[in-house]
Amino acid sequence: MSYVIIEGTTIRFYTKRPFADFAGNPVDPDRVEFSFRVANGTVTTYVYGSGDGVVVRDSKGYYHADIDSDGSKGTWTYSWYGYPTSANTDPTRTKVKFEGNVQVSVSTV
Repeated sequence: MSYVIIEGTTIRFYTKRPFADFAGNPVDPDRVEFSFRVANGTVTTYVYGSGDGVVVRDSKGYYHADIDSDGSKGTWTYSWYGYPTSANTDPTRTKVKFEGNVQVSVSTV
């Protein structure tokens, strides 16, 4: 899905549907990552629970990240990843990826 955002606003990226087990029940994967890249720039990744507070858990299986778009015009490509770690606390072995992009433009107002 693609959206157009005015540069300088905070963009809320969220999981539109939950991370889920095979039966469709919401689950919290062992590791949740949010990654984005602006235009052809460097990929930036945030991890839930890393202490930076960027990736926030809203409820079981649902997460969001608020990113400031100031000075970052162009197409943003983003991804959500959820997967098990060696700790094996996620019995469903969740491994998913949600993707999308956002177009950030200069304000014409």
